[in-house]
Parts: sequence; structure tokens; C-alpha cells
Amino acid sequence: MGCCNKKCGLIATVIVGGILVILGGIINVVFEDLFNQILLQESVIAVGTLMYDNWIEVATPTYLSYYLYNMTNGDEFLAPRKPYVKPNLQEIGPYVFREYLSKDTVHFLDDDVPQQVYYRQKTMIVFDRERSAGDLSDLVTTVNPIGASMPAIVDFVFSQRNQTTPNAIYSALNTIYRTTGTELIFTRSVNDILFGFQDNFFDLIANLVNETTGVEIPDFGLFSTYNDSRGWFDYQVYTGKDATDLTNIITAYKNQTELNYWGSKECNMLNGTDGTTTPPFMTQENPVYFFVDDICRSIYATFVEEVVLERVPGWKYAVPPEVFQCPDKNPNNLCFCPDTTSPLCHHDGAILINRCQFGAPIMISSPHFLYGDGFYLNMTTGIEPPNVLEHEAALVYEPFTGAAIKADKRLQINILLKPTPKINVFSKINEELVFPVVWINESATVGKSDADLLYGLLVLPAEVVYILQIILCILGSLLFLGPLFYFVVLHYSNVDEKDTRKPNGAVPEMKSYNVYENENVFDDVKEYKIGEPEHTNTRVTSTTSTTELIENQKGMKF
Repeated sequence: MGCCNKKCGLIATVIVGGILVILGGIINVVFEDLFNQILLQESVIAVGTLMYDNWIEVATPTYLSYYLYNMTNGDEFLAPRKPYVKPNLQEIGPYVFREYLSKDTVHFLDDDVPQQVYYRQKTMIVFDRERSAGDLSDLVTTVNPIGASMPAIVDFVFSQRNQTTPNAIYSALNTIYRTTGTELIFTRSVNDILFGFQDNFFDLIANLVNETTGVEIPDFGLFSTYNDSRGWFDYQVYTGKDATDLTNIITAYKNQTELNYWGSKECNMLNGTDGTTTPPFMTQENPVYFFVDDICRSIYATFVEEVVLERVPGWKYAVPPEVFQCPDKNPNNLCFCPDTTSPLCHHDGAILINRCQFGAPIMISSPHFLYGDGFYLNMTTGIEPPNVLEHEAALVYEPFTGAAIKADKRLQINILLKPTPKINVFSKINEELVFPVVWINESATVGKSDADLLYGLLVLPAEVVYILQIILCILGSLLFLGPLFYFVVLHYSNVDEKDTRKPNGAVPEMKSYNVYENENVFDDVKEYKIGEPEHTNTRVTSTTSTTELIENQKGMKF
């Protein structure tokens, strides 16, 4: 009975060990399936989900940093009857603003499948002196964005009406330039350059164009619509309710499903999200697309490397050089530079976006013309060569949720100065000059509290399951293999014991005796009845004495 209980206990231990090993093998699969289902539910843009709160109002502290280019040889550049000199520029800044991003007028379009949501994007900024290198009252000498842009804006207005600008308009422009004392280079405060100012020159030309064409030129300022509802644009995106792979993908901007600025359908497409989040369960092979309303186009970023921020694993993506390549190298950019006769369309590093800026000759690039071929950088002096780590546009996403946990959206604003013979103040411009004005970094990094939350929701459970899986597999293996090992050892121990008593199949070693030398060797042997040996005439019986046996065997060969 005790032996039976012992064997039953060992068998039960083996079974339990096997079950634990199986559980260790499948627990990760079960966890991943359950984890993915929960994550998909919480990634939908819907009231009450984890996604919704951060979507409706970005909680991660976000900052706008402005770096301006101060011209140190403005007088020399404008001096008449002197050889042309390149602008010498000195970078100053940053001037930092805390940015608050939120959405209002949110309306879910329940009749659409997949479901969409309509909203207005709001942007508010507040100057952060402690993070800044100076005050907004600091003076900067740079290109006059209004004086340098108005001839191009006027030409754009008439071209939209399929007309050429009348000579009378050019004469009026020259008069306004002269009477207001407007030059291509001026000195203004940082605040005026960034957010605009009341300008008589602009007002006079805007009135002239309105009286002539009936077109109203909007107020001009590089970033004048911040803190202003004029810059709060309407969007429409997928919620992810019916298709999680479309979560936060933009479907409409300013109530339009596509843009109308560029020369092809592809360039006018609204691709991707706003950059703050992408659909969940990212893959490194696929680029991340996002629409940037400031430059009126979609761009993309490609995977660079895996990183860890505050214990949260992330994937870093960066805008690649192809985005700013000339059409000669990247035909997809031809729609952004249709005038192939211009040298600008044959060099890398910058793209003209005047068509979405009411004709203002604004060009965008990476800071310091990163990824350029040197053409634009060599138009001026004083700017340091670009550095990838400091000047690239990059984002880090948590790959399961698609949430951005770090962002450095860097972009440079340049103004194109073209020879304009009919406008006197442009007499110093003999060839196209791309003049850098400012570069911006919209940056955000997940805070420790939010990182701890992500770690607890996404990383810690997986680590616990992994450790539990190892424990179950090790414990199960010990319970499963231990009894088996015991049985094997016990079996061979029994075999060895039997072999010691009676060797299996082995012939015992016989001691050799010479019966002729020692006739008394069998004196103590009892009499046995031995069968008659083959091929002998000698018969041995149980009554044969030892002496007789020996005598009978004498002369026989053994």
C-alpha cells in the first residue's frame, strides 16, 4: 500500500509539472491576445477611453522655440553702387513659448462608417522668459517680410485672375515704397518679426489691391494667427471605432477632403495624422505620415532606431532627406516646384510654398538647410553647417499605442528675394536669394508621471508575465523531470543490485585444479547422481565415491 501511494504521488507530480510547463508556454500567448484587445478598445477616440483625454487636450508640456537670424551687415548689403555682398547672419535665441494644444466644437459623425469626428484645433502660446535667451523686445536686423513679399503677393493676386500686373500698379508700389520709407532690410523687435505689427506700407498696398481687384489681402505675419481664432482650423479624422488602423487619420481640413494648392492630386492629398499620435501597433517598415498645416502639405518620417525614455520603449522616426530633394532626384516633389526653369528646382534643401501663402515667397527647409547640397547655405555667410542631432525633425512613438512620447518638429522659414526690375528697392537683387529668417522647434517630452503611467500600463504587465512564464517553466520542468529522474535512478540501482548477486549472462570465474596433484580436492563433496556424459563409457552414479571417481577419470583428457 505504501509503495502504491509513493508511485501515485510521483505520477501526480509529473502530471502537475507537465501542466505548469504547458501553462508557461501559453500564458504569454493568452496575455498578448488579452492585452491587444484591451489596447484596441482604449485606443479609440471616444469619451472615456485612455486615448480621448490626451487627444482632446495635449497634457505633455509642449514648447515652441524660435531661433532668429540677425543680419550684421545690413547697411553694406543695401549700400548703392557697391559690389554685391552676401548677407552675414548671426543666430540668436531661443525665444521660448509654452504651447497649449486643445480641441473644441467636437462632434462625432455617427452615421459615417468608419466613424469620424469633427473638431477645431486651438493653439495658445505664452512666453517663457526663464527658458529664453532674451526678451521679446530684443532688436533684430533681418529681411522685411512685408516689404520683400508685397510685389510677389500683388503678382499672385492678378495671376489668379489670369491677368498680368499692370504697370500702373508697379508705379503705385514704387510710390508707396518711397513715401513710407520701406526697405528690404529693417530692424524690429523679436515680437514684431514673429507676430506682425501695424504697418502703413502694408495697409496702403492692401487697399490698392482691394480697390483694383476686389480681393482682400489677409493680415501678414509669420505667426500672427497664434492666440487668434483665425488660426484655429477645422479638422475631421477617423475615430478608430470601426477600423483601428485608421485612428486619428485626417480626412478633411478646413472642410475640404483635399488641398488645392499644388499641381497634382498626390501632393494635394491629406496624408496621415497631426503627428501627436498614429494608429496603434506600429511597424518599423511603414513610414509615419502627418499633415502640417503651417506648410500646407503632408510629409513623412521613417524609422531610425529603438530608444527608451523614462523606462518606456519607443521608436524614433525622422524626416528623411527625400522630403527636401529637388525634382531631379525626387520626382514626387515636382508639384512643389513646377517652374523647372528656376535654379531653385534643381537644388536640394528647400521647397517654395508660396501657393498656400497667398503668393508670399516663403520657402521651407530644415534648420541650417540640413540635407541641402550647399546651394542655399552658400547664399549667406555666418550660419554654422547643419548638425543632424540638432536640426533634424524627429519624433519618438510608443509603438503599441502609437502615442508620441517625444517630439522635435524643426522647420526653417526663408524668404525668397527675386530680381524685380520694376520695383526700385529690389535693384540690389541681381539673382535669386533665399534669406533665412527664423527656425522653429516645436518640442515635447513625456513627463515622468505620464511615463510612469505608460510603464505601468504597457511595460510592467509584460515584464510580470515574462517572469511568471519563466517561473512556471522552470518549476514545471523540475516537477516533471524530477520523478522521471528518480525512476531512472531507481531502476538502474535495482539492476546493479541483481547483477551483484547473479551476474546476468556472465560466466563465473572457475578456479583450475589439477586432479592428479590433489586427489583430495573433492573429499568434502557430497555424492551426486550425474548423468552419463556423452562419448564416454564411464558411468558415474550417486554411489560412486570420490576415490573411485578419480580413479575412473585417470587417463582421460580434459
